[in-house]
Amino acid sequence: HRSRVLPPEPAPSEVPVPLADLQAALADHGELSAEFPFDPDLTISRVARHIDGARSVDEVVMASGLPQEHVLICLRHLVHFGLVAVIDGITLTSRYWLTPEFHVAFDRPEVVMEVVRYVTAGKHEGNSMLVQLVQGLYAGVDGWRQTLGEFQLANSVELQEHGISLRHFITFGLLRGFLERIDSRNQALSDKEASELEELRSVLIPNKKQELKQLGKLTSAEVNKDLEIVRMVARLNELKAKEKNRPSPNEMPMSGAETDDDSSTAMHQLGSID
Repeated sequence: HRSRVLPPEPAPSEVPVPLADLQAALADHGELSAEFPFDPDLTISRVARHIDGARSVDEVVMASGLPQEHVLICLRHLVHFGLVAVIDGITLTSRYWLTPEFHVAFDRPEVVMEVVRYVTAGKHEGNSMLVQLVQGLYAGVDGWRQTLGEFQLANSVELQEHGISLRHFITFGLLRGFLERIDSRNQALSDKEASELEELRSVLIPNKKQELKQLGKLTSAEVNKDLEIVRMVARLNELKAKEKNRPSPNEMPMSGAETDDDSSTAMHQLGSID
């Protein structure tokens, strides 16, 4: 069941990204569509028209011409109903890394079907060659060694030749959960600790789990109880706690998983970072 509590207000610099085709839903002349689980009023319709995945919250406020508090409550409702996600603003000085989800993301049919069309802003449909090329570009994302601007420069030929929008490219990875932004707290780790954290997340733990599944035909629950997996996860949590400057998850009571299964994305008009 969906919580009745609205999510917190997004920050002015954050970017609301549509998870459904809001413009098509709004074009139904006021009729309740499948995209909207509620009847949108004029205010929310006016706000939704300016949510394009490129404008920040502040820019949506300015473009709509509505009071800030009205826009914020509309955004909170859109996020609450899974129609919009909020991400950090994407700039060329931002840094990103791959999460363990990357190792299985391109095994998912919906990712393979959507990725090319999304990252090219609808210019190309997916085929195996382009999917492999995009997957290879994602594999090269390493925010510990380069900023997004440096990544763009190093891969400018492929990005331009195939019409890949860098903003779409990053947004898709964030929404699908296989990219994560590195912020100042992450960078507070020493170089050795940062490398250890990245290796645990992206190589050691996923590879060990895959090895155990293949050798012993174990279930995921059984794999997670393996002593070596337990040790590596404990170290991972220790480093993650240090980067976030908070108590280790091993020392905190367990809470419900904070995941969003409504991450299926439609194609939207996002501005690209050139």
